[in-house]
Amino acid sequence: MLYLASLDDITETGQPRYREPGTAPSPEDIMVDREVSDIRARGINEIVSTLTAEEQVVIRGLFGFEDRDIRTLRSLAAELGISEYRVGAIRDEAKNRLSIRATLHADSAILGPAR
Repeated sequence: MLYLASLDDITETGQPRYREPGTAPSPEDIMVDREVSDIRARGINEIVSTLTAEEQVVIRGLFGFEDRDIRTLRSLAAELGISEYRVGAIRDEAKNRLSIRATLHADSAILGPAR
Protein backbone atom coordinates (compact mmCIF):
# COMPACT_ATOMS: atom_id res chain seq x y z
CA MET A 1 0.00 0.00 0.00
CA LEU A 2 1.33 3.47 -0.90
CA TYR A 3 0.72 6.71 0.99
CA LEU A 4 1.28 10.36 0.24
CA ALA A 5 4.01 11.47 2.66
CA SER A 6 3.00 15.15 2.76
CA LEU A 7 1.56 17.93 0.68
CA ASP A 8 5.14 19.17 0.23
CA ASP A 9 5.85 15.95 -1.62
CA ILE A 10 4.24 17.05 -4.87
CA THR A 11 6.18 16.55 -8.10
CA GLU A 12 6.98 19.29 -10.60
CA THR A 13 3.99 18.18 -12.68
CA GLY A 14 1.64 18.77 -9.76
CA GLN A 15 1.10 15.07 -9.18
CA PRO A 16 1.59 13.65 -5.70
CA ARG A 17 4.60 11.44 -5.13
CA TYR A 18 3.52 8.32 -3.28
CA ARG A 19 5.86 6.53 -0.92
CA GLU A 20 5.82 3.37 1.12
CA PRO A 21 5.06 4.00 4.80
CA GLY A 22 8.25 4.93 6.67
CA THR A 23 10.14 6.02 3.56
CA ALA A 24 9.41 9.74 3.74
CA PRO A 25 12.48 11.98 3.31
CA SER A 26 14.22 13.15 6.44
CA PRO A 27 13.98 16.82 7.48
CA GLU A 28 17.64 17.17 6.47
CA ASP A 29 16.90 15.79 2.97
CA ILE A 30 14.01 18.22 2.61
CA MET A 31 16.22 21.17 3.60
CA VAL A 32 18.97 20.12 1.18
CA ASP A 33 16.42 19.74 -1.63
CA ARG A 34 15.05 23.22 -0.91
CA GLU A 35 18.54 24.74 -0.82
CA VAL A 36 19.40 23.11 -4.14
CA SER A 37 16.12 24.35 -5.61
CA ASP A 38 16.85 27.87 -4.36
CA ILE A 39 20.35 27.80 -5.86
CA ARG A 40 18.98 26.60 -9.20
CA ALA A 41 16.24 29.24 -9.16
CA ARG A 42 18.82 31.98 -8.53
CA GLY A 43 20.98 30.61 -11.36
CA ILE A 44 18.05 30.47 -13.76
CA ASN A 45 16.98 33.99 -12.79
CA GLU A 46 20.55 35.16 -13.38
CA ILE A 47 20.51 33.70 -16.89
CA VAL A 48 17.00 35.05 -17.62
CA SER A 49 18.16 38.51 -16.54
CA THR A 50 20.56 38.51 -19.52
CA LEU A 51 17.58 38.62 -21.90
CA THR A 52 16.03 41.82 -23.21
CA ALA A 53 13.33 43.39 -21.05
CA GLU A 54 10.61 42.23 -23.46
CA GLU A 55 11.96 38.67 -23.50
CA GLN A 56 12.10 38.64 -19.69
CA VAL A 57 8.46 39.72 -19.44
CA VAL A 58 7.42 36.95 -21.83
CA ILE A 59 9.52 34.17 -20.27
CA ARG A 60 8.68 35.10 -16.69
CA GLY A 61 5.00 35.42 -17.58
CA LEU A 62 4.65 32.22 -19.58
CA PHE A 63 6.58 30.05 -17.13
CA GLY A 64 5.45 31.60 -13.84
CA PHE A 65 8.86 32.60 -12.53
CA GLU A 66 9.21 34.02 -9.02
CA ASP A 67 5.94 32.44 -7.86
CA ARG A 68 3.93 34.47 -10.34
CA ASP A 69 0.87 33.06 -12.03
CA ILE A 70 1.42 31.52 -15.44
CA ARG A 71 0.06 33.84 -18.10
CA THR A 72 -1.34 33.22 -21.55
CA LEU A 73 0.01 34.49 -24.84
CA ARG A 74 -3.12 36.60 -25.12
CA SER A 75 -2.68 38.36 -21.76
CA LEU A 76 1.00 39.05 -22.44
CA ALA A 77 0.18 40.33 -25.91
CA ALA A 78 -2.37 42.74 -24.43
CA GLU A 79 0.12 43.95 -21.80
CA LEU A 80 2.89 44.47 -24.36
CA GLY A 81 0.62 45.85 -27.09
CA ILE A 82 1.71 43.25 -29.64
CA SER A 83 0.12 40.23 -31.32
CA GLU A 84 -0.05 36.76 -29.78
CA TYR A 85 2.02 35.57 -32.73
CA ARG A 86 4.77 38.06 -31.84
CA VAL A 87 4.70 36.96 -28.18
CA GLY A 88 5.21 33.38 -29.39
CA ALA A 89 8.11 34.48 -31.58
CA ILE A 90 9.70 36.34 -28.66
CA ARG A 91 9.24 33.23 -26.50
CA ASP A 92 10.94 31.05 -29.11
CA GLU A 93 13.85 33.48 -29.54
CA ALA A 94 14.30 33.76 -25.78
CA LYS A 95 14.14 29.99 -25.25
CA ASN A 96 16.79 29.53 -27.93
CA ARG A 97 19.06 32.08 -26.24
CA LEU A 98 18.42 30.54 -22.82
CA SER A 99 19.21 27.09 -24.15
CA ILE A 100 22.56 28.29 -25.48
CA ARG A 101 23.39 30.06 -22.20
CA ALA A 102 22.30 27.09 -20.10
CA THR A 103 24.49 24.80 -22.21
CA LEU A 104 27.46 27.09 -21.56
CA HIS A 105 26.75 26.86 -17.82
CA ALA A 106 25.81 23.16 -17.82
CA ASP A 107 28.81 22.04 -15.81
CA SER A 108 28.32 24.64 -13.11
CA ALA A 109 26.78 23.81 -9.75
CA ILE A 110 24.04 26.36 -10.43
CA LEU A 111 22.14 24.46 -13.08
CA GLY A 112 23.52 20.97 -12.81
CA PRO A 113 24.25 18.71 -15.77
CA ALA A 114 22.69 19.31 -19.19
CA ARG A 115 19.97 16.89 -20.25
